[in-house]
Amino acid sequence: MVLGLGVSERAGLAGLTVGGAVAALGGLLWGARELRAEYQKLKWQTRGLQLVTQSELTDDEKERLRRLILPPSSTGLDVLYVRELVRLNVLEHAAESLGTPLALTLLGVVASTGASVWSLWA
Repeated sequence: MVLGLGVSERAGLAGLTVGGAVAALGGLLWGARELRAEYQKLKWQTRGLQLVTQSELTDDEKERLRRLILPPSSTGLDVLYVRELVRLNVLEHAAESLGTPLALTLLGVVASTGASVWSLWA
């Protein structure tokens, strides 16, 4: 199949292969960055909630500050901030275990892209 391809066809296929790899790598890195950003945001918000709770402010002031720091997404029957705390714990575990799989995936994409481009001229 490769023998019938001209140079410009090979270059076009190589460009598509590299473009696909860049898109895949970009998606992986973007997802990892978004996960880390959400984790950091929730971590700081829950730390702020802890500081407000431990302060010597009145209960009304504490409630107002808590709602400014992190508006609860729970309904009246739920405990306040349960969803946020669960989300924080899930993100924390995901962030801790993301490094090695992400590195292996990046390595795999780079290797397979290199092999695909190389095979066009082999």
